[in-house]
Formats: sequence, structure tokens, C-alpha cells
Amino acid sequence: MCETSTKCLTPNYADNRNAPLAYVFFPADNDKDTDVSHDVLREDLLFTLQLRFAAAASETQRQQVIETLRWWANFGGLGARNRRGTGAVQVEQADSLPSLLNPVTTQEAEQAGCRLVLRNNSCADPVTAWKQAITRLRDFRQKAGLGRNPPGKEAGNKKPAGRSRWPEADAVRRLSGRHAAMHAPEHLAGNVFPRGMFGMPIIFHFVGWGEPADHQLQPQGKDRLPSPLILRPYHDGNGQWLPAALLLPHDHLQQMPVVLQREREKTYPVKLWEKRLAASVEPIKTQQADDPLHAFLHYFAAP
Repeated sequence: MCETSTKCLTPNYADNRNAPLAYVFFPADNDKDTDVSHDVLREDLLFTLQLRFAAAASETQRQQVIETLRWWANFGGLGARNRRGTGAVQVEQADSLPSLLNPVTTQEAEQAGCRLVLRNNSCADPVTAWKQAITRLRDFRQKAGLGRNPPGKEAGNKKPAGRSRWPEADAVRRLSGRHAAMHAPEHLAGNVFPRGMFGMPIIFHFVGWGEPADHQLQPQGKDRLPSPLILRPYHDGNGQWLPAALLLPHDHLQQMPVVLQREREKTYPVKLWEKRLAASVEPIKTQQADDPLHAFLHYFAAP
């Protein structure tokens, strides 16, 4: 049951305060087809969730449902792109199920085979905490001086500027046999795609004469891989919000068959990652980690 009359808004990405949200909401950033509305829910939407157990449900089954609902309230949400924090919810009142008000702790996450990292800077509202969490991921992947080299003088106002410190772009250039004269593949890690571990598909779009056509990275035989990394605002139970990152079990990604596909034509079997290459990828090496997900958690927690 919804209790808010005005439910939707159109994000204003031109507002610099919303810049981190554009990184998450790009599927809804619609400036081409004005006949299609790409709105999002307001952050103050209220609703009532009613839960009823079957008379035959055992106490164990009831507790399993309650605990599942508690984890959903902490790390799930409504709508699309939940794993990047959109649609995050907070249980404000639960008179008959007070345990739903308790935040999932780092110890509980560890016992479940996950890792929960909280940034040590509390915020008075959830949107601020969420923006901080998203900014950390955006910067880790593509910020100049971190995820890419600072732009050279010849770059001008082009965005993004500066060569990527990640190996994927050069891997596509090698596999396709195409590259601009000034962008010959040179990354020492070779043909691996570590950022695919953050979720797929990934579309590689190049700009410039001689560069490859669009390519897409995806699991073999599937369209997508949900990210094992959840970013969202985390309520500490005392009125404050923290930027949070929850890493789910992900060992299976090392063996997952992955393909690079060119516009639904030729495909190349590729690897996401090999730990022995960590020293060749600057964003991973700098965080003294051996894979991109744990490297991000180190960066996320840093001051």
C-alpha cells in the first residue's frame, strides 16, 4: 500500500550534485526519445508491506522468511539496478516483527560467506551516503589518475580523456586487430577483462578512426551476470547512514566461460581475470590486492 501521492521524478543530471547518480541511472538517462518517460521513484516514497504466514508454516520456516526479509531490507530494494543501490528501502516501523529494524552486522555478513565494508563517515540522510558509495566505484573504475591516465594536451575537452589503466580496451584492440594509430595495444596484462567481475554485460564503445566497432562482454550462453558487489546506504540503527559495500560469494567467476562479441557476429572466448596478473593492473596493484573486487573494497574503505 503506497502512502505517497507524488511517486516519480525525472533526474536532473545537469546538477553536479547528481553526477554520481548518472553513473548508475544511465539506462534511464533519456535525452533522445521524448515520447518515452524514464522517471524514477522519489526518495521519500512510503509503503506498507503486509506479511501473512500459512497456518501450516513451522517456526523454522517463519524465522527463515523473517530473516530473508531483514536482509532484503538491508541490501535489497525495489525495481532495477538494486545492486547499485537504486530502490533501497528502510523499515521504519515493524511492531510485530521488531527484528526487522536491526541492521545486518559485518559479523553476520562474514558468517554468510560475504564481506561487508562500511565507510567511516556517517551521513544524516541516505542519499548522501549512497552518492558517496557510488562515487567510490565510479572513481575506482575510471577517474583520471586512478582508473585512467591523466589526459594529455591533445585530448582537449574529449571525455573520457586519458588512456585506461585497465586492460580491457587494449584486449579488444588485440582481438579485433583494429586500433587508432596513436592507440596501439600496450597493456601488459594481456587479453583479460577484470571489470567483468563487477557485472556483465559490458559494452565497449570506441571513438576515433581505425578503432574497433562496438563489442560486448557477456557470460557464454547468457545475456548478463548480476554483480556480486552491492553498493547502498546503510542505516546503523541510531539515525545515521553510512556508505556500504557488500561483496557476495564470487569464486565461481574465475571459472565462468565468458565471450567477447562483436555486434552479434564474431565471438572470442576470453578470461575475466588471473591473479598472477595483479601487478600489471595499476588500480589493483595500488590497493595491494590480487583481484579487482577486493582491490575495490580496499579503496572503498580508505579515507
